[in-house]
Amino acid sequence: MRPTVTYTVPAGWGNFEDYPGGLLLLPPGSDLDGIDAGTADYVSVSARVAAMNANCNGTPAVRVGRSATEIATALHRRGGLTTTVPTPIELGGLRGIAIELRLAKGWRHAACSEEGIPDVALLVGLPPSNFSNAVTGRTAIEIYLLDGPNGTISIEADDVSGGSHLGTMRQGDGLDGVFPAVGCWAGDLVDRERRRHQPDAANADASRGGLGRRICVAPAR
Repeated sequence: MRPTVTYTVPAGWGNFEDYPGGLLLLPPGSDLDGIDAGTADYVSVSARVAAMNANCNGTPAVRVGRSATEIATALHRRGGLTTTVPTPIELGGLRGIAIELRLAKGWRHAACSEEGIPDVALLVGLPPSNFSNAVTGRTAIEIYLLDGPNGTISIEADDVSGGSHLGTMRQGDGLDGVFPAVGCWAGDLVDRERRRHQPDAANADASRGGLGRRICVAPAR
């Protein structure tokens, strides 16, 4: 059985990555270069993740378990971060944890940046996911960690404005207001063949076999 994700995006949103391990959606005005530069908002879905070592070496933290609760707890306790209290959630029949985080005021250590820009290592992808990330600058991040059938799934919304694009209202079996352009998350997510959509498409829908869960992205910006 191959889990799937379905999403709908308004005009201007783009699907910039779409492969078995992950999905990356960017709103108007954001691009891939801006993600590394810390100037682009984005929403990502990753099929399997772990907490990364705090030294940002691209490997899982050896003393942290792989469940949603264990990963969220590790991030909550990690030096250099200001976070909300990890909150239990249930999405699309999957249980997990929601947490919002950002760089702590006055934090000066650079774990990932070669330029010495203060940051804190966060997550690393496990096969089929392939990524590592950190938080830096004013970026505020909401992360939804779900205990999936093959490991912990992450849904992440990054807001480089410092949090003005993030919300906390949850309705029904989804998370409305997570990001002004995001509604109705649901779980058991990415594992399907690579496919790209035109960034300026008015609507893009994708689903393929599996459990038929969905992630909906609706206009709001």
